[in-house]
Amino acid sequence: MVFSRFWSSWEQTQHPDASSPEVVQQVVFYYILVLSIDFLAAFIAFWLERKEDWKLIFWLLPQRFFYRQLMYYVAIKSTLKAIQG
Repeated sequence: MVFSRFWSSWEQTQHPDASSPEVVQQVVFYYILVLSIDFLAAFIAFWLERKEDWKLIFWLLPQRFFYRQLMYYVAIKSTLKAIQG
């Protein structure tokens, strides 16, 4: 996500007429929609699993933002170690 934001900013400086506020608003809307659907699905899963600790559901949102970046780091580090031997 961090790289995506950086790349989007770079593209906007290179092609200022290609991005408009309407496009950004549409992307933000759909991103929030996907996160909402994901949260709803998790809520339903927790509801169906009666014995699950409900405090864990609050970790869902931070996990969506940081887990991918952590996995990128692990994958790149593993690949570099494999290349080094």
